[in-house]
Amino acid sequence: MKQRVLRLFLIFIMIGLTAGMGCKKGEKEFDITDGSWGISLQTSTANTSWVYQFVGNKQSGSIYYRDLILGTYAVFGDTVNFTTNHSDGQSNIYVYVYNGVIIDYYKMSGTFIINPPDGSIITGTWNAER
Repeated sequence: MKQRVLRLFLIFIMIGLTAGMGCKKGEKEFDITDGSWGISLQTSTANTSWVYQFVGNKQSGSIYYRDLILGTYAVFGDTVNFTTNHSDGQSNIYVYVYNGVIIDYYKMSGTFIINPPDGSIITGTWNAER
């Protein structure tokens, strides 16, 4: 009887470990919704930064800047993708498309593309810290 209980207990533990609380085996699950992120962008001609907050769940949601919804995000394991829309104050919308990796609880980084209204394309890198 003790061996049967021990076996069932070990099977239960193994199922729990391989299930990984919703993760695929070997894949980490990150939560970028806990706190605000300082995002720094660098291009060949300029640098800028914002503070974003990701609101939703671990997989997807909305991005806020000063209580305004700017766009959406999606997380797949340690990969993060998000898109934001910024106005220049003159009715022109600039679409920012970010692709990157979540390094750990405190850091993310990657590349981005800006699609200005004039049809040009601006590329660069970004870093984020909580």
